[in-house]
Amino acid sequence: MIRAVFLLLPVCLICFTLISCTSDQDSKTETAGLVRTGEVVINNSIDQPESIVKGMYGPAADSLVFGMDLRRKLPYRLNLSNGEFTFLGASGRGPQELTLPSQIAVKSNDELFVYDTALDQISHFKGEHIAEKKPGYLEQGIWLRHTRGFYRDGMLITSAKEPVHLNALRFDRARPVAIMNLETGEAEQVGEFSPTLDKLDSFLKYPYLALDDENGLIYYVFNTDHTVMRYSLESDQSDVVSDIRPSTFRTRTMPFDHNNPYHFSQQFSRKLAMDLTRVSDVGIVNDFLVVVWHHANEAIMESAYFDSQNYDHFGIAYSLPDFDRAWQFSLPGPLLGFWNDHLLIEENDDVMEYTIGFYNIRFR
Repeated sequence: MIRAVFLLLPVCLICFTLISCTSDQDSKTETAGLVRTGEVVINNSIDQPESIVKGMYGPAADSLVFGMDLRRKLPYRLNLSNGEFTFLGASGRGPQELTLPSQIAVKSNDELFVYDTALDQISHFKGEHIAEKKPGYLEQGIWLRHTRGFYRDGMLITSAKEPVHLNALRFDRARPVAIMNLETGEAEQVGEFSPTLDKLDSFLKYPYLALDDENGLIYYVFNTDHTVMRYSLESDQSDVVSDIRPSTFRTRTMPFDHNNPYHFSQQFSRKLAMDLTRVSDVGIVNDFLVVVWHHANEAIMESAYFDSQNYDHFGIAYSLPDFDRAWQFSLPGPLLGFWNDHLLIEENDDVMEYTIGFYNIRFR
């Protein structure tokens, strides 16, 4: 009997620890909700989107947002007030064409920068035309990640992978943020890795960024992590500003092997989708940093498609600048990006009636 008690004791302690950690994390957050305030339906019958991806954003004072359509392989401009949708540029290798654009950084409604992965060039758009093309990042050993970058004072700030250190799993030496000086063409990598990020492999080891332009701060959260990091452009220092773990967050346990053909199968992809939680986007909304995550639900194991119905979406809004309060909330669909004080959420992905809902966070 005594032996049985001692055998059960470690199990009880583990259970108690897990419950205590969960309760402690829940106690750090309050509950918020989303309020739908409007919608826009893309109404251009000529330039219909084929694959709008996360990362839609634009200048806060206007109704225009920009993003990347990776299937059509072109950047786009969307007017949220009337649904007018326009592709920018054309496909090809000419001076006014893009081959494989993958990232966009908006300076203003009339000026933006598009990185072309295939050509390793940065196209400088003025209006709807390319004014010039500059050399990219690959010669400097930097691989860009995510479809959105930021422009600030003659610099492009983007999420990046540094393959030399990251592929060797030297996480303490790898730097996740790239900053390019557009005048000199020189790029540097800055920032540090999150202390809670899994060390299984180099898979998905890049962050989503939000730029606080006024204060010169970059907030970032790694793709499969929950910890919010901050990098100061002034001091060149990184620190952890929040380690709150969402109540339904899944810590990744399955490694990914690029040399294993099975890991590229739909069967493994479904298992991996159930094993982890991924960041949807990070943005600054009013006086809050908003981080949204998603992960697969059980429906994905039976579905023939990886559609939005197979995923659950949730987020946390952190008070700025001190991160002294945080609110958890759920979303009714995939987050596409941010605009003013709105979260842009996909409601209908039919290309002939593509609908985006506008949602505000309601703090209770």
